[in-house]
Amino acid sequence: MKDHLVELAAEFLVQSRLEGGATSTPPNELVPETELDGYAVQAVIHQILQKAGYGRLVGHKIGCTTEVMQKFLNIGYPCAGEIFDTTVFEKNTILPLSKFHRVGIECEIAARLKTDMMGTLGPYTIESAKDAVGALMGAIELVDDRYENYINPVSYTHLRAHETPEHRGWRGGGVKK
Repeated sequence: MKDHLVELAAEFLVQSRLEGGATSTPPNELVPETELDGYAVQAVIHQILQKAGYGRLVGHKIGCTTEVMQKFLNIGYPCAGEIFDTTVFEKNTILPLSKFHRVGIECEIAARLKTDMMGTLGPYTIESAKDAVGALMGAIELVDDRYENYINPVSYTHLRAHETPEHRGWRGGGVKK
């Protein structure tokens, strides 16, 4: 995907998050063709959101880890996203429902790393990663489906199968204990 299309795709996808509306199906030229294209769009989305006040990136997220979700989204692998500090809540919080399009919750397991793994080479195994884990905790993920084509599985799946990895994860925020 050419650089100017990566930027246009990111601007298209981030618009609903910043303005509060639903995400419509992007024009064909803005649909990432590969997983790598999707992650390139995601990187630009992060830059846009940081400039818009979402804060700094403080964590990573893995989504679509179950076969059920992968079939639903028409992808054959988990996907990764990032977590902004303004979307992590460590205590009770009240969030206006108007911030979300179609909100839900998921029970999660969160890991707080005591050492950054970004500089190490993968693939990671339990043995190679265990020393980086500082704590494990229960967490609640606020999922926000911003897509206008949710009811139509054919168009929804087409949109989702080519989306950026972060948008596939529906992440709206998280609460950890």
